[in-house]
Amino acid sequence: MAQDGEPNVETERRAAARRAVRQLLVGGLKDASTHPLVDGMVLSIGRGEHCAVTIDDPAISREHLRLETGPPITIRDLGSANGTLVQGQSLEPGQPMELKPGVVVEIGDSWLVIKGPLEPGGLGATLPPGQSLPGFLDELEKKQILEALERFGGNQSEVSRRLGIPRRTLLKKLDAYGVARPRKNRFSNEDTGSGE
Repeated sequence: MAQDGEPNVETERRAAARRAVRQLLVGGLKDASTHPLVDGMVLSIGRGEHCAVTIDDPAISREHLRLETGPPITIRDLGSANGTLVQGQSLEPGQPMELKPGVVVEIGDSWLVIKGPLEPGGLGATLPPGQSLPGFLDELEKKQILEALERFGGNQSEVSRRLGIPRRTLLKKLDAYGVARPRKNRFSNEDTGSGE
């Protein structure tokens, strides 16, 4: 409490974060962030500065989607230009969809996932048996790196610039994921597949 008897905003925010049993994890081209979730929240997510969760990704609409913590937690695409994928399937604009912990949502070149207590049919239904959420997120990162390498013809400098990571970090990630360091144009769309 502040001295005048009014609640201190920062103290209330910290208390809400401690009460949160779920978190929204957000990863993108340049950074990652975590946002505490409590029941009854409505969050706008997009690249616009007015959004509760702002993601610096040019492939995301200014106001891309809305997340409501309910319960249950739901997401709704707000008619975004590039759409929203939930477990690789397009989300119909304007239609709410329940979002369970561990289910990956892709928007632009970024992703969202709810971390929290498992519910029946939640995480176990979305991840292969025996795979952890960190392992799944590593696979998602590997997929983004491989897609970027393909998009930019294997140009590692361009990929590291676009992903917002140093080239040295990109090379370490390629080694860690067991991916051979590509030569330029190895992944290009002009590849004839002749099997050199």
